[in-house]
Amino acid sequence: MRRMKALIPLLVLFMLFAVTPVLAEPSVKEPFQAYSTATSTGDPTRYWTAGLWTTHLRGLVATADMTGDINGVLELTENANMNAMAGQMNVQIKGAIYVDNVKAYSVSVNAKMTSQMTSEGLSGTFVFQGVGSYKGIHITGTVSAGPTSIVAIWTGTKLTTRP
Repeated sequence: MRRMKALIPLLVLFMLFAVTPVLAEPSVKEPFQAYSTATSTGDPTRYWTAGLWTTHLRGLVATADMTGDINGVLELTENANMNAMAGQMNVQIKGAIYVDNVKAYSVSVNAKMTSQMTSEGLSGTFVFQGVGSYKGIHITGTVSAGPTSIVAIWTGTKLTTRP
């Protein structure tokens, strides 16, 4: 009987190990860099001017080819507020990245663009959130481009947390 009492905790411990789920692989963090080249820009779906200096643009659709750590096509919808007096435009962008004609990432960007006179160009932050077979990939960082460039540079960190 004593042997049986001594075996019971050992059996319980063995059963706990047998039913404990396998731990997911650890997440992987790595540097990210890609380039996008504008291919088309449409007209905004609506726009208006408030006061003398601020123009609001809504629903401006743009596409760009992306190369580097992601090879695909960016499809973006931009909303912007442009202040002609300050020579600056604040832009909020939503969209997607398609890899092999399949939506791979949801895109969110907050940026500002300045006029050619200031020679700053585009600067902002972005988030790419993986969807479908890319679920579990989260990329964040900064985007920049020269004042007259059609090429944007996307630099940041790619975090993969797939189980």
